[in-house]
Amino acid sequence: MDFNLEPQNIGTSLTCLDSVSEQAVDLDLTLPDYCPDIEKILKCTLTPQIFSRNLNGGQLVIDGASIVQILYVDAVKKNIRCCEQTIPFSAAFNLKEPSENYIILTDTKSEYINCRALSPRKLVLHGAFSLYAKVLSKKFEQIYSSSEDESLEAKSEKITCFELSSLCQEQFSVSEDISVANKPNVEAILNKKVAVNVTDTRTIPGKIMVNGEVNLKLLYLSNLENCDVNQLDYMLPFSQVIDCESVNEETINDITVQVLSFDVHLKSDMLSEAPVISLDVKLSASLVGYNKLEKEIITDAYSTKYLTELDFVTPNLIESCNPLKETVMEKSTLDLGDVKITKVIDLYNETCIVTPVVTENGLTVTGKANVCILAFNQEDFPIYIERMMEFEQLFALTEDFNCVSNPSASIKSLSYRLTDDDKIEVRCEVMLKLELKNNRLHTCVSKVFSPEDKEITPSEYALTLYYAQKGEKLWDIAKRYNTKLNLLTQENSLDTEVLENPEMLLIPSV
Repeated sequence: MDFNLEPQNIGTSLTCLDSVSEQAVDLDLTLPDYCPDIEKILKCTLTPQIFSRNLNGGQLVIDGASIVQILYVDAVKKNIRCCEQTIPFSAAFNLKEPSENYIILTDTKSEYINCRALSPRKLVLHGAFSLYAKVLSKKFEQIYSSSEDESLEAKSEKITCFELSSLCQEQFSVSEDISVANKPNVEAILNKKVAVNVTDTRTIPGKIMVNGEVNLKLLYLSNLENCDVNQLDYMLPFSQVIDCESVNEETINDITVQVLSFDVHLKSDMLSEAPVISLDVKLSASLVGYNKLEKEIITDAYSTKYLTELDFVTPNLIESCNPLKETVMEKSTLDLGDVKITKVIDLYNETCIVTPVVTENGLTVTGKANVCILAFNQEDFPIYIERMMEFEQLFALTEDFNCVSNPSASIKSLSYRLTDDDKIEVRCEVMLKLELKNNRLHTCVSKVFSPEDKEITPSEYALTLYYAQKGEKLWDIAKRYNTKLNLLTQENSLDTEVLENPEMLLIPSV
């Protein structure tokens, strides 16, 4: 015999895929005719871009391309020049289990790139990058509330939790033709960086309005004869609506906008002699939303008529949730060693990695960011220097958290000051983003049943005397004598759950 319990579903996240694949990059490169011969290689860069992400039949397929860039000094005019080559890639990942409601999260990290010159025009390159793939879907944890069976006594506990209510994702593109009529002439692009920043979000029922900006930073040659190098820093605002039926004004939203791929190139403007920079960026916006719930779970139960047994479940529920987005300023003095520089051409960042840890003192975030320096030495010859900058930040927490997920960091701005000819002081604005949670396992009754439908023999007496000890729980006493808790408390005029002193109780029979 089974007693009916009312099941309730609470949405939580399920990681269907969390994997990484190393992708090799091998290339024999011959400089195109318009590129001058190489005298010295300054830097080789490997930049993976993602064009498509398709989930079908339990398999995630990611297609993209690796952009290999060689920054070098030409053998004729001693100018900084650049050559690029694109290598396509495709990777497939098998999911643990199929999913319908999901979002796809991807990331790439260049591991290494080695470059060897066979001649002033021929290069051999070998490198690798890591492709990270994660698929989150929605699953349900079940809790149970008591039924209307009058013979069933159920002990309940009120809990507060956060339900995963929304998993939404949109891919979109932003494009712009940027006139550089008011800037020095653009003859050759040397380096390009594209970043995205969310500036504001607004929630209306069923939709999220995401406002942000795409930042293009361009290093280019304005004069091929005398190596005039200039920079372009351009902000392109965007606004995107994400359709998500489950969101409302009370939803706690964790929103991420990521650059999947971009294209930057010079194109002719037929109406003007000034060149135009064409910018085309493919973005992915992902939303994870949580709603606060108050529920009751059954922690114990028994029947006053039948001998019963219990089955339990232990749902893992989110008790608190807080998406954290903070911007901090960091300063570091980097030693350049024996290298002497007279002028910095460009200073930028390529990688920034953070590790968050929750301790009794709060949230500690340690990180590393590389600082790339393109400069002239004392002989006015272009050189490239790279140094690592370390930082640490402590954040006070007003709640208890035991889980940190999806940490990321990016360098929003970077500035410098030459303190000596062998040192450089760097200041950077670091944007940190992560999700803090407090997960807790709750033990609750999932089934109340009588294996043999064995009835309890009724007591011969209407009342039974029981000498209770200090600290005994009234629930345990009522369960032991198969009586109702409310009858026990009424008969003895008690309004407490635990006895504060030894006491003689009258146990009523049902």
